Amino acid sequence: MATSIQKIKSILKPFTAKGITRSSLDDYAIIVFPRGMMNPLTPEIRKKIENKLDKILSDSNVGKNFYIHFGMCTRKCSGCHYDSTTQGNKEEIIKAILDHIDLFPSNRYSIDKSKFHFGGGTPSLMSIKQIKSIYDKLVNKFNIKTITEATLEVHPEINRIYSNPENYINQLKNLGITRISLGMQECDDKILKQWGRGHTKSDALKVYKLLKKYKFKTNIDLIWNLPNQTFKSLEGSLRTTFELDPESICAYFFWLKPGTKDYELYKEGRLKLLNKPIEMKCLIKSIASEYGYKQKKPEWFHKEGDLTKYSEKRPSQKSAAGSTDFALLGIGQSSYSYLFSGFKENYMLWSPVFKNAEDASAKNNYRKMIDSGFQPYDRVLVFKKEETIRLYLMFGLRTKTLTKEKLDYLIEQSTSKEIETLVNGYIRRGLLSWNENRQLTFTDAGDMIPNYIMATFTTNEWLNKMTKIENEKENRYYWFPDARKVLKLKRTIFS
Repeated sequence: MATSIQKIKSILKPFTAKGITRSSLDDYAIIVFPRGMMNPLTPEIRKKIENKLDKILSDSNVGKNFYIHFGMCTRKCSGCHYDSTTQGNKEEIIKAILDHIDLFPSNRYSIDKSKFHFGGGTPSLMSIKQIKSIYDKLVNKFNIKTITEATLEVHPEINRIYSNPENYINQLKNLGITRISLGMQECDDKILKQWGRGHTKSDALKVYKLLKKYKFKTNIDLIWNLPNQTFKSLEGSLRTTFELDPESICAYFFWLKPGTKDYELYKEGRLKLLNKPIEMKCLIKSIASEYGYKQKKPEWFHKEGDLTKYSEKRPSQKSAAGSTDFALLGIGQSSYSYLFSGFKENYMLWSPVFKNAEDASAKNNYRKMIDSGFQPYDRVLVFKKEETIRLYLMFGLRTKTLTKEKLDYLIEQSTSKEIETLVNGYIRRGLLSWNENRQLTFTDAGDMIPNYIMATFTTNEWLNKMTKIENEKENRYYWFPDARKVLKLKRTIFS
C-alpha cells in the first residue's frame, strides 16, 4: 500500500473534522446537477441546441460517441435509483429508440470514428436482432466509417434467462460488439440475493468464461460498501474478480438515493453498512496492485501494461482547447447528451422518461415528443464560458488527462484566479499531485474524497444556487455532493 491508512487519515483530519467525508448518502458522479439548475427549454434555446448539434456533427475535429439507453430490467434491485421499468414490452422501447434516430437528417453527416455504449437498464435483455437494428441505423444515419469500440452492459442473469447463453454471446461478437461490461457487483451469493440481483456468483463466472472464449475485451463492475458486505466478503469478491484477469475492473462506491428500498431502510436504521470508506478503498487498491492493476480514475482499475494506450499526448497550449471538445449523444429514454465545442456556450441535455407516471398525458414524455417531431429533450443545462472551463477541468481531473499544459490553458482562459489557488492548495495539503506523465492526479488521500475535490471547481454562483434548492426530492434526480460541504471544503483550502 503506497500510503498507510494512518497517514491518509492524518492528511484528511482537517477535512473530516468538518464533516467532509465519503458517505453513502452523499456520493456522486459529476453528470447531473439539480433540476432547479436547469434552463427552460424555450424555442430560442432549442434552436441554439439544434444549431450546436448540427455544427458538432459536421465538425471532424470534435469526437462524437453515442450512448444508447435501454430502460428495462427483469427486476429492480433494492438500491437502484436509475430510471428503468420492469413493465411494458421491449418492442415499444426499441421502436422509440429507432424513431429517435430517424429524427436526424439523412445523408448529411460523415463520421470517421465513433464509439457506441449500450447501457441501461439491462441492454442484454435485447435480442440480437434488436441490438443490430439500432447499431445499423446509427451507422447508416450518421455515415460512420469506423466503430473503434462498441460496448454492451451484460447482466449475469443471461446464464438463466437464455436457453443458450453461449449462442447469444457469439452473436454479439458477430454483430460487432467488441467490449462487454459485466455487472458482477459482488461474489457473495447471500448478499446478491438480499440485494435482489437475480444472479449468483456461478452465473457470473460462467458468463465471463464465455466472454473470454469469444475474445471480448471485458470490464467487470463491482460495488463496495453494499448492505451486509463485510471486509471478508469484499476481499473475496476482489480476489475472485482480479484473478479472472479482465482488461479493467470498475469498483463503485454504493450510493443511497431517495426513492429506493435501501434508502428507506437506512434512514430507519435497519440497513447495515460498514461505512469504512478509507479502509475499504485501501483494501481495493492494495489488492489491485497485487494483481498488477493500476488506477486510471477514481473507480477504474486497468492492467498496468495496457495503460499507455489510454494516456493522452501532451497538447500544446494552442491545441489544448481543441483536445477537450467532445460530444456524447444520448439516444433513448432518460439518456443524457453533452454538446461541448469551444467556450462560448455549451449544453448538457436530458431526454424525458418514457412515460410520465404522474401525468400520462404529459407532452414531455419521450414517446410523445418523438411523435411530435421534436428531438426528445425536456431539460437542458447551459454552460457559459466560465462553467465550461470548470467542467473541462473536472473531467480532465477525473480521467487523469489534465496535463500541466492544459491546466495552464484553462487558467489563462478563466476570468478568476480561483482555479490556480485551489490546485495549489490541494497540492500543498497532499490531496493532489503531478504524476510522472505531468498529469494532475489524486494522491492516495485525495482519492478518498475525489468527488468533493472535483466539485469545488464548480463556480460559487452555481454552488450557492444549489444550497437554496437542495431537498430530498431534488436529491433524487441529481448526482452531486452536498453543496454546503463543497463550499466548506473550498473555504478550508482558501484559508
